[in-house]
Amino acid sequence: MQLRRCLALGAVVLGTAASPRPDPAAWRLVPHVRVQAYYGLNDFNADVPAAYMAAHVDIVEDDGYTAEHADRFKRAGGRMAIAYTDPTYATHCPPPFVPPSGRCGGPIADLVASDERAFIHDATGARVRKYFNPYFQYQEIFNVTSPVAWRAYAATTAEILRHSPLLDGFEADDSGSPFTGIDGKLGSNLYYSFSAFGVEIRSDEQWIAGESAMLKAAGKPLMINGGDPRGTGPAYDGRFLDLPFVMSEQQEGCFNNSGNYLYSDRNDKFRREENALLNVMSHGKSAVCFPTGDTTPPHRTYAYAAWLLTYDPRYSVYLMAVKQSDGESLYPEIELVPLAPRATPSSIDDLRRDGVYVREFGECAIAARSIGPCAAVVNASFRSAASIPRLAVAYANHVALDPQSLYHGGRARVESGAPNSLGPETAAILVR
Repeated sequence: MQLRRCLALGAVVLGTAASPRPDPAAWRLVPHVRVQAYYGLNDFNADVPAAYMAAHVDIVEDDGYTAEHADRFKRAGGRMAIAYTDPTYATHCPPPFVPPSGRCGGPIADLVASDERAFIHDATGARVRKYFNPYFQYQEIFNVTSPVAWRAYAATTAEILRHSPLLDGFEADDSGSPFTGIDGKLGSNLYYSFSAFGVEIRSDEQWIAGESAMLKAAGKPLMINGGDPRGTGPAYDGRFLDLPFVMSEQQEGCFNNSGNYLYSDRNDKFRREENALLNVMSHGKSAVCFPTGDTTPPHRTYAYAAWLLTYDPRYSVYLMAVKQSDGESLYPEIELVPLAPRATPSSIDDLRRDGVYVREFGECAIAARSIGPCAAVVNASFRSAASIPRLAVAYANHVALDPQSLYHGGRARVESGAPNSLGPETAAILVR
């Protein structure tokens, strides 16, 4: 979960139809991979002209309500824009937590602030809560099995659309995860780090039914930001992801995490994330990879190369929402488009070769200019260096990334020289 401003919120979703698979011979028609970016949300990319965003980004996410940046993006020919919502947690919640409870602020909660049926309670009758910070105060949990909560969510999304009718849908943050965690204790995932376990929801099936009804109440297509806590893909074998109004699932922290670590073979996080992306795409829905870590070129190279291992142009989406050295968040690597893969994995293990993961592409382009064959190579070991094995093509060059954004002239460029080995938790994109 990543908290956004509750009085001006935003996010993204994918269209109902999958993108067509590009013709490898038509690389001039593919200027960038499928991407989304914050636009206006928390002031991200706010100074970038809408026409520029429409040319370089497929999906934008803006603050809720007026969503002025999203509106300009759509008028400039942009493909898709949606707004952020959180139908799971209320924020800005002050004490007391027993009736008459403190009034939570922000969307949804404003409409049910004094209606206890809309919230989850512990065995003493107090609202289940968690302290977050001085700005957001406490979080409380909406009772997604309550029609009162459904109606409040429907009213919230309808009000956002009245302000911003060009929006195509919503993100449902903190939604789509299981009720029970990997420890098997009923409710342990939802109530993790909260003050107590709630009493209103008595089974996983009750949670699934309530959560599904809550999501449906949005009235527009949704991107869910939740999944199996084991990191293996959608919860309950896709029961939320397969809902007809759910278009995609976001993998937050994807490969490059805000906790200042890369996904590696430590705790098997690299394999689990790769296979989670494949699992989401196997349901015919879009998998949104959202790296949240620092944007230095080595970290971005690692995340992007890792993402290319399972890249499918029909379903793969790369989310840019961490500021670069120039204050924007428009990554140059999105202009590197791989085509004609030599292998398409059903499991990431299919790409394991001599200690590294490798995927080769018969044709690649940067900014719609051919660079010839390329390969993504990742050493996901957190301990050991690894040699790059003999590949189908002799690669003599590599891709280097600038630290600044596309908007301020940052580029992905081919430079001479190709490594023979990779250090722990490093990656390279090789070019013939």
